[in-house]
Amino acid sequence: MRNKIYLILILLMTSMSLFAQRGPFDEKSNKDRRDKMEQLRIWKMTEFLDLTTDQATEFFPLIRQHEKKILKFHNQQREIMQEINDKINNENYKPTEQEVNLIIDKIGNTERKILKERSIFLKSLNKVLTKEQQLRVIVFESRFKRHLMRALSNREDINPKRNKRRK
Repeated sequence: MRNKIYLILILLMTSMSLFAQRGPFDEKSNKDRRDKMEQLRIWKMTEFLDLTTDQATEFFPLIRQHEKKILKFHNQQREIMQEINDKINNENYKPTEQEVNLIIDKIGNTERKILKERSIFLKSLNKVLTKEQQLRVIVFESRFKRHLMRALSNREDINPKRNKRRK
């Protein structure tokens, strides 16, 4: 029982960014930022996979379709996390072992659906990509995210007072 509670707490802590509130002024800049990130991702992916024009024409609709399916599962995860968050914020809430198990099963099922969808998608790429390109797709996302995180962490802070303290 204790391990299950720890698991839920770890899952909650790692997913807290899902609940971050954004102000109304951030919406447009966030959409612009997301659009630019997507353009950069497509450009880098095309370059990394060394796609021909014909391959790109077939590949990108497939990846968009795949990402829509994955987004559906991520939305389900957010709903589960919101449900957990609502419950634990209620002072009177006392979880039962059965309830904890049910929530863990929901999370596990959603994770399995994501993995299954990813596997189906990757296997379907053999109609469009070479075997080497298929393997490159597998490593691209984590590589791209790692490069983005590195670039963001090396970026100069906008606040000049903070920059002075760093020097």
